[in-house]
Amino acid sequence: MPISFTKFAAVGATVMTLATANAATAQTHDIIIFDEAFFPAVIYVKAGDELSFVNNANAARTVSGSDGSWTSGTLQNGGTYRQTVEAGAQVTFIGASEGDNPVSYSGEVSFDPAPLSN
Repeated sequence: MPISFTKFAAVGATVMTLATANAATAQTHDIIIFDEAFFPAVIYVKAGDELSFVNNANAARTVSGSDGSWTSGTLQNGGTYRQTVEAGAQVTFIGASEGDNPVSYSGEVSFDPAPLSN
């Protein structure tokens, strides 16, 4: 039995609404890079969210996925880097300083609900 134009249009509108709703729920999470730590150290995300790293350290820093799948390159003080979180993505990221005495520290991405979010 052929589908009517009205039913076809209703299904199309529903699909577009769901697609728009998913895109609208993506959030940007700001992460501050300090000299030896990230703030926050644990970021609670959903797939499609974006991490926005801002270097507030006194010197250049690099941020990368612990599995090597992405890296910011060198971020000078005040520099930013954005990374979109994919489903099943690496859940640990590493910050590192440059120079003679490099410092390394880590942060975590969690797909769990944030504590106290209710």
